[in-house]
Amino acid sequence: CAKRLITAATDIFEPEPILVDITLGPAPTCLYVVGDLHGQLPDLQMILATHGFPSPTTHFLFNGDFVDRGPNGCEVLFTLFLLKLLHPHAVHLNRGNHEDARLNEKHGFAQEVLAKYGPALYNFIVDAFEALPVFHLINRQTLVLHGGLSGLPNVTLDEMRSIDKFLDYDIRARTRPSVILTCALWSDPDEDVPRVARNPRGAGVLFGTDVTRDFLERNGLKNIIRSHQQVTD
Repeated sequence: CAKRLITAATDIFEPEPILVDITLGPAPTCLYVVGDLHGQLPDLQMILATHGFPSPTTHFLFNGDFVDRGPNGCEVLFTLFLLKLLHPHAVHLNRGNHEDARLNEKHGFAQEVLAKYGPALYNFIVDAFEALPVFHLINRQTLVLHGGLSGLPNVTLDEMRSIDKFLDYDIRARTRPSVILTCALWSDPDEDVPRVARNPRGAGVLFGTDVTRDFLERNGLKNIIRSHQQVTD
């Protein structure tokens, strides 16, 4: 049953482009962007209880890092995949840096899957992760991605669309597509940084407000929505 769910979801993700366009209708249609569930099933249950289940007027974009760290990565992931199957036009998933076998082996999700289901299912999940989109563009105005920008010169949405989402990126790689993809999953903003600086995470960069402003202006966008960091009040 779990294998059938994962392969059915993968069949939806595989033909999706790396950058998915979302066109929302007029109010009361709304879209909720949900970041970094990290295996916390009660958080997902609370979000659905608060905002309702997906529908033609209630859309969700789950912005990466569904698994690792929390105890219920499998249950969170399977719930998201099931919602995608039931509501393919109202549920969207972005890949985060933790939708990656290397991090899953380090932060616990691989061990969770192996304990609950065995190695065969884990391989299917890895394939599903690699098929996920990386960017969503809402009404041609708002770009949603998990991490951030690269700071490379003259990056456009068309260039991002041209990147192979199945690229086996390397956080040390310096080819332009690999840098853009790595930064989309790993980078963080920093208001005190001019242009870019080394990211303490060891992957991606810290990018300044000037990078964000230039990217928005070049591509005719109003804003960027991201996740990847805990909000502090």
